[in-house]
Amino acid sequence: MRASTAQAGGELAAYRRAALPAGPQPWRPYILSPEDAAWLIEDAWPSLYFGAERVAEIRRKVDALPWAREAFALMREEAEQALAVPPLVPSEPCGWRHDFYARRTAAHLLYEPNRNDAYLDPTTGAREELPAQRRAWALLTHERTFRLMRSLGVLYGVAGDERYAAWVAEGMRRVAAYFTHHEFHNPKDGALYFQPLYDAGILLLLANAYDLTRASAAYTAADHARIIHDIFEDRVPALLAFLASDQRSTRAPNMACFAAAAVAASGRACDRADWRDQGLAAGLPLQLPRCLPGLGADPDGLWIEGSIFYHFYSLCTLIALYEEEVLAGSEPAAALREGVAAMLAAPVALADQELRLPVLGDLGAPRAWSLAAYRHCYEWAAGRLDRERFVPVLAALYAGSGARRADLSALAYGPDKLPAPGGVPDRPTVLPVAQIGVFRATAPVPTWLLFRAGFREFGHDHPDRLSVFLHAAGRLISPDLGTPGYALRPDHGHYYRSTLAHNTLFADEADLQGLATLDWRPAATPPQARGTLTHDGVTYRRTVFFDAPFIVLLDEYDAEAERRFGWVYHAYGYLAVATPALASPATPELGLPPLPEDGPWRMLTARRSGEAAGRVAATWLVDGRPSLRLWTVSDAPFEVTAAIAPGQPYPDTQGTLLYRAPGRARRFATVL
Repeated sequence: MRASTAQAGGELAAYRRAALPAGPQPWRPYILSPEDAAWLIEDAWPSLYFGAERVAEIRRKVDALPWAREAFALMREEAEQALAVPPLVPSEPCGWRHDFYARRTAAHLLYEPNRNDAYLDPTTGAREELPAQRRAWALLTHERTFRLMRSLGVLYGVAGDERYAAWVAEGMRRVAAYFTHHEFHNPKDGALYFQPLYDAGILLLLANAYDLTRASAAYTAADHARIIHDIFEDRVPALLAFLASDQRSTRAPNMACFAAAAVAASGRACDRADWRDQGLAAGLPLQLPRCLPGLGADPDGLWIEGSIFYHFYSLCTLIALYEEEVLAGSEPAAALREGVAAMLAAPVALADQELRLPVLGDLGAPRAWSLAAYRHCYEWAAGRLDRERFVPVLAALYAGSGARRADLSALAYGPDKLPAPGGVPDRPTVLPVAQIGVFRATAPVPTWLLFRAGFREFGHDHPDRLSVFLHAAGRLISPDLGTPGYALRPDHGHYYRSTLAHNTLFADEADLQGLATLDWRPAATPPQARGTLTHDGVTYRRTVFFDAPFIVLLDEYDAEAERRFGWVYHAYGYLAVATPALASPATPELGLPPLPEDGPWRMLTARRSGEAAGRVAATWLVDGRPSLRLWTVSDAPFEVTAAIAPGQPYPDTQGTLLYRAPGRARRFATVL
């Protein structure tokens, strides 16, 4: 369960007082922590990227709309506190953001701009300090400063206060000086900010900030020349080389999206039409056909990388590229426009009744991952792309989360008014290209069950085919855990990216490889679906019957030779197995070898095992009360193991139930 100590509470209270002098705001995906806190003018990460072209629209809203006027006034209050301190651009190497995690708990450390000596773990109140964490802090500090520069550029454009532009101009001078530190470059690829992806994100923000303020008298002619030469002319050619690389097709597509958007935005800010054209050519027309299977026919919109985090991460830069095409006078083609719309619709189709998102794939924070965290993307969709389709969704995000409508994307892109909430599904939905289905019921308790098949895998995907994930009664019961930062893989990250960490099937204690097909039948009585996967001589079939509050899993294995079939299910809470009796430590049964102790298997602790001749009856208890009950029967005896597995982060533990059975064909039937 999540740690809750006086020490942690005191440290968090102090953190929030220091971080939020203007008052707490709803969580945003800033550093992937549900405990994160920041000013409105720090904006979300990843941001929506825009420059001076949106100033007139923001000014119109501020003049005409009370909510916009209030948001702008709060941002100006925050800006006064920002102006009291010069732009913070530490002159030291910047590192990998994935290092900014607690090594003891896998929790994302909390970022504090004025403390670089020790970093706060929100789950324990303890602090850690490693050289790699310091380099990650430096990266986050640069990014935060550049987001503040972009925000103060917006305030300058609307209010005309030269103090804002002067602060931004001083920041640009400090950045130009930082860019001359060639000893900070990564020797592998020449990136200044650890890797080309980060260079691109930095350049996007700097291009926006410069575009918003370059008309100010705060800049001298020498400033302009130095900024263009030392910042943009230094980095844009490297990003163009990155885009032109022969290895482009093997890289994560999100990196190419950032690079293309950064080149296009830099071209506009620096009056370099050649850069802008090259960025646009490498943007929507190249990336969407490559990364949205079904584009031009019937795309369901799930980004190819197999991760909800990277879905939105890429979407933010695709929105920037879309706007750059509009500004260049060429409205994106209909298929590209529909592709972007499908990317915005896909997460809505996967959300539960509380607007929570499944994590799916790499990264994410299971207890905080919500559609409302990405409301800045839906502000754009509702205001610029398809009002009828997305305005009701946007209204639902605010109504469901309690968030105030007060951020830059709402001012820059959003509709003036929001209607009654709507647009969030309450019936079964399916992404037919991605082969993922969601069952929903409103009675007797709200129930959401995601069933994942999937015929493609790429990059940030996990070996989780045939998994089910369950939310019910307003609670996460069996969520996908995603992953913490990649730097933790040598210690435990391998667990989160294993089949063992998911609620699915396997053979011989190995990851479930291969691709699965989905037979989706929501109109059947009861609604049902079947996923089928064949790999390495084994065919797996999982049929799900959804009759809330009951869920039935019929799992079938057929093999060409004798194998050890496996079945695993995790849920929050303490797992109590009533039948059969389990012993500790685990003992081999049915002639099976002991469960492995290495790799992801070493993350299973407090193991107790036994043999089930008939059925298994088990209950997961949360705070001493039943949360989930389970009954399983099989066509022959099988081994049963109960264990404790890590949640994400570690203090969130899960009770794990695991079956193994030898043979060439087996059947398990489970009622949840």
